[in-house]
Amino acid sequence: MKNIYLIGDAETTGLPPFNLIFDWGYVIADNKKIIVERSFLVREVLCNGRVMLKALHGEDWRTMMGAKVFTTYIPAIAKRHMKIFGWREILETMRDDMLTHNVNRFCAYNLRFDMTALSKTQNFVTGEKKVLSQPCDLLDLWLCCCQYVFNSRLYHETAIKNNWIGQTAAKNVRTTAEHAYRFLTGDHSFIEAHTGLQDARIETEILWRILAKKQRLPINDIQSNPWQRAQKIRGTLLHTR
Repeated sequence: MKNIYLIGDAETTGLPPFNLIFDWGYVIADNKKIIVERSFLVREVLCNGRVMLKALHGEDWRTMMGAKVFTTYIPAIAKRHMKIFGWREILETMRDDMLTHNVNRFCAYNLRFDMTALSKTQNFVTGEKKVLSQPCDLLDLWLCCCQYVFNSRLYHETAIKNNWIGQTAAKNVRTTAEHAYRFLTGDHSFIEAHTGLQDARIETEILWRILAKKQRLPINDIQSNPWQRAQKIRGTLLHTR
């Protein structure tokens, strides 16, 4: 059976447990081309002053996303580049897209986070938790990259050369979608947009690069700390700088 993938990305009001989705974007694609793209701003979250003000109290969220509400989202809404939808309409559209295009694999970069955020938002709006209406395999692109991209000598050498190293004493190589895209495409100056659809697009490119490797995919393998797999050879390289 031909595999059809939904690659989703959620921008949320914070980390769990306060991770309601205000921007949800996804791409539906096969292993070569994009079939459908969708972008939704979530009315029940983005237009809820109490929720958004609470989000702004979180220093990390405020630093990363707070200004973007004014510099990115409000201008995009004004220009009609982004539109606000009710959560029930968003879910209905996504479920219909998945059924129409025979989606059998649901993907995200750090899928555990996105699945939790989807369930949290569904519960916040409707009182329910179920999001997907049909059986679907799950694929975490973060785990894929930690297995087949980041855990390589070439990536570690590139990370050291470009200072893609964490600030802690452990000096772990970074394993974000931004760094995966930089390495796989050769665009070492790429900066992730951190908006739903734009990030889903780069994650689709990451998926295609992973599929091209023709490795066994970790289907339905959801791990909390896949980044640890990417650190196996860092010690040797860091000590030979």
